[in-house]
Order: sequence, then structure tokens, then C-alpha cells
Amino acid sequence: MSQSTRIIRNFVALSGGEALGRLVSFIGFAYLARTLAPAGYGAVEIATALSMFFTIAVEMGTGAIGARDIAIKPENADDLVSDIFLTRAILACIAVPLMGWMGRFFADDPSGEQLVRLYALAILALPATYRWLFQGLERMPIVAFGQFLRTTVFVVGLFLMVHSTDDLVAVGRAEVAAATLLALFFVVARVRLTHGFRIRIRARGVGRIFARGWWLGLSQIVWALTQYVPTLILAVYLGTYAVGLYGAAHRVVLSLFALGWLYHFNLFPAVVRRMQTGSEDNFDALVRPSFRIVAWGGIGLATIGGLLAGIFCTTLYGNEFAAATIPLQLMLWTVPVHVVSGHARWVLIAADRQGFVLAAQSAGALATVVVGWPAILIFGASGAAATMLIASLVVWLVAHFFTVRRVRPLPFFGPFVRPLLVAAFSCASALLITDDPMLRGLIALVVYGFCALLVDRALIDHARTLLAALRTASSTGQETSPRIGNGG
Repeated sequence: MSQSTRIIRNFVALSGGEALGRLVSFIGFAYLARTLAPAGYGAVEIATALSMFFTIAVEMGTGAIGARDIAIKPENADDLVSDIFLTRAILACIAVPLMGWMGRFFADDPSGEQLVRLYALAILALPATYRWLFQGLERMPIVAFGQFLRTTVFVVGLFLMVHSTDDLVAVGRAEVAAATLLALFFVVARVRLTHGFRIRIRARGVGRIFARGWWLGLSQIVWALTQYVPTLILAVYLGTYAVGLYGAAHRVVLSLFALGWLYHFNLFPAVVRRMQTGSEDNFDALVRPSFRIVAWGGIGLATIGGLLAGIFCTTLYGNEFAAATIPLQLMLWTVPVHVVSGHARWVLIAADRQGFVLAAQSAGALATVVVGWPAILIFGASGAAATMLIASLVVWLVAHFFTVRRVRPLPFFGPFVRPLLVAAFSCASALLITDDPMLRGLIALVVYGFCALLVDRALIDHARTLLAALRTASSTGQETSPRIGNGG
């Protein structure tokens, strides 16, 4: 298979699998919201917030480190698998009981505490979840199917076990089953790829992985704090009902964040190789078109999604969640900011400058605490949403500063100007023409799309340029699919 065909196949498989998985996930969480009501749904969001934090703590940046190393030297995959497995296993043994203990501080009742403990138990499957391995080997269809499998098992478990507000603990059982099956899938996939399976205890290798990954791991932990501290503040001061309203909107935005992560996840090996060539022209040919496309897409999504937010909340979650409309409208604007800032953050990782990623995420976490505490106490869920937007802006500004100063020049606000002007015109046109929310969204979509092509006539060429850059980004030493040894 040619390299260009593989790149296209990888992106289509990964994006298609992720999109399908997110659709299934939306169905499952909509079912949960309607079945458990805002208070019960808030308990699920609290367990999810703690799980995300401790999952990142167990991964400790090892996924990005492993994927980068394998993209450069696939022959080292066996040693990396052993080292990363053992590193994650050690951290999981610390994280699981700690998370279970913390459940008593944020849950409202014994069922909520037990739910947190089950979500903690699911973290034990993380060491054998080899998503990073298949990313580095450019086997994205395997990654895509694994993620879809996990989501499907979780949602099927919800439909089978959760039928009333009394079935809250069953959500945790579905999470444990899904996480376990995902780990088994990746283990089998690795055995089939290598014709063997062996974990070698290499204390020095584990030490090296931890030493290299802890900067990135800490930055990801801080990112989790930025995303989930508002949820926990709401839980402590306003209870699970407020968390349910905020979590309904937050769930939508995190799913969109996942698509942004997917974009950079697939782009990352190409960025690494482009940077290794030392040519700024080759790097710019990949990154600058990406900025332009992300700016148009992200701003269009925030504009049109904001017009449809009310319909979306009540249709998906039920009339009890109508109050989630304003938080969702605010948080949708974090999507373009987050995805654009991903260029700076992933370039820093590719340059082995994880410390600067930590600095950017720490600035965002500080903004979350300074702004979030009073905003949440005064404005509730809407204040939490505004806090998330401000923190995302801070992370982008700091990450961009370090990238430009220490690694490579990057575009900044320029790619946003025309999309923002077109978005304002599209939104104003829709609001003036009709009072019907659905029709407003449709009008804004048509106007935005037409004006985008009219105002930025090079947009299609940018997309073609980006695709061409992706086709050639990993040509060095990658004309055939990389293979790894037998585990010995």
C-alpha cells in the first residue's frame, strides 16, 4: 500500500470510528440523562470527572512519548511496550484506591460513592490499553475499532442495566466491562501483530519512561484540573443537580474536543517527521493550512451550534435540561480555541519541550481557580462554562508564546479574523430573518458556508495543500508498513 493511501485510510478510519463512537456515546448519555434525571446524571459526571483526572495521572504522558518514539524507530516497540505497561501498572496501583477514597467527598449518597469506586476499578485496565502503540505504527483502523468497541459495550450495558434512578451503580458496572474488553482487544491485536506477547521487567527502562513523561503527564493532569475543577466546585457548593445541568453541556463540548484531539493525534507523526527535516518551509506547508481550516471549521461550529443549543439540550436530554442552553452556548466557543491551541501544544511535544506544555496548562488551571470560584458561586453552571472558555484562552496564549519563542513560528490571531466577521454576519442574518431556532441554524449554516468560500477563495486550496503535506509527511523510511518483533 502506498504511503499516501495509508495516510488517507488512517485518517478516514480514525475519524469515522471516532465520530461513530461519539454518536453512540451521545445516545447512551442522553438515555442516562432521561433515566436518572439531573441529580443522578450529575453523580455520573462527578465519577467521570474523577476518572478522567486519575486516568491521565496513570498515563502520565507515556502515550505521546511512546507514539513519538515508535514513529521514529519502530524497531524499539517491544521494549517500549514493556516499559510503558509497567510504568502505568505501578501508577494504577496508587491511583485506584486514592480515587475510591476521594469519592466520599464529592458524592451525595452511598450509591454515588460506590459509582466512583467502580469507575476507579476500571482504571486497572489502562496498562494494557495499547492505543499509543498502534498510533505510532500508523495502524489507525485498529485504534478506531477499539474506541468504537469500548463505547458500544458501555452503551449496551446502560440499556441492559439502567432503567430507573435506583440503577445508578449499574453505570459503574458498564464502565468496568467496557474498559476491560477494550484492554483485551488491544492485547489480542498486539499478539496478532507480533506473533507473541511478553512483558520484560526493566527497572531502568521504566525510570527513563517516567523521567521523560512526567512533564507531559503533569501538564495533562493540570489540563484535567482545568476541565473538571468547575464540575467539582459545583458538586461541593451547589450539589449534583447543578452538576447535571453543567455536565450535559460539558459532555457535548468534550466530545467535540475529542474530535480535535483526533485531528492532532493523526497529524502528530507527520509533524514529528516534518520538524526533523529542519526545513521551515516543509513545516509551514503542513501547519499553516491546518490553522486556516481549523479556524473556519471551529468558528462555524460555535456559531451555528449556539443558535441550535436550546433545541439540542431539550431534544437530547429532555425538558429538564433546558437550563443547560446558556452553558452550552458559552462552552462551544472553547472548541475553536482548544483545537487551534493544539498546534502549539503538540509542536512543543514533538520538540520534546513538555515542560512548556505544563506551563501553559498550569496557567489555565490558575485562571480556572481565580475566575471560576467566584463565577460559579454567583452564576452557577453558566459561570462554570465562562470559566472554561477563559481558561482555554489562557492556555492558548501561553502555549503559543513558548512555541514561537523556543521552537517554530506559528500563526496567531490572523486566521480568525475573516471567520469571526463572517460568523457575526451569518448570526445577525439568521436572527433578523426568523424567530424559529431550527430555521435560524439552517440560515446561518448556508450563509456561513457561502461567505467562507467567497471571502477566502483559497480555502479549498488550503485543504488540498494540507492533504498533500500529509501524503508526503511520513515518506522517509515508511514506504512499507512498519513491523515489530516477536516480543523477545
